[in-house]
Amino acid sequence: MKLAHRSLAVLTAVLLATACGGDDKKSADTVAAGGDTSAAPITGGESGDNVDGTLCSLASADDIAALFPGGTPGEADPSGGQQACTLPITGPSGAAYFLMTPSLLPYDDRLQNDTDLGFTISQLDGIGERAYYSPGNETFPQADLVFEKAGTAYSLRATYTNSGLTTAAEPGLQETMMRIAAAWAATL
Repeated sequence: MKLAHRSLAVLTAVLLATACGGDDKKSADTVAAGGDTSAAPITGGESGDNVDGTLCSLASADDIAALFPGGTPGEADPSGGQQACTLPITGPSGAAYFLMTPSLLPYDDRLQNDTDLGFTISQLDGIGERAYYSPGNETFPQADLVFEKAGTAYSLRATYTNSGLTTAAEPGLQETMMRIAAAWAATL
């Protein structure tokens, strides 16, 4: 079963390299100012604290609940440590995933691929040197946020494929992703 989850995580990481999408701008500072940053992360402490040395601890339990309404978080794969986060979320008909990982593609290539796939792209301010967000679509039920820092692209994804979970509502989905990404970028 673990092999199947890891295989799905690898497949999702590859998809991270090719999916997302619009052109409106939002600032991470604005989102952070209005967001709840006092919620306890999955592993304890405050949102963005990274209390256990793993990347997954940058997302609070409230963040995960906002991203996956009705889902039940599983245990994060500890093998990613500070480099990657794979957190399974149990839904009515299968597992959804929250992922954080360096992108397999450079930022510009990732952005071009996502644009070519027809995803709506929203350019963002205040996360890394540049960033964009895509809420996915019916074919790809996922939300992606990609940012660049020091020449490396980093990806966050909430994927709902085959889980029976409904994509979280906007603007909360984007705001939650931005809050987590801003916390991650601050650690790099």
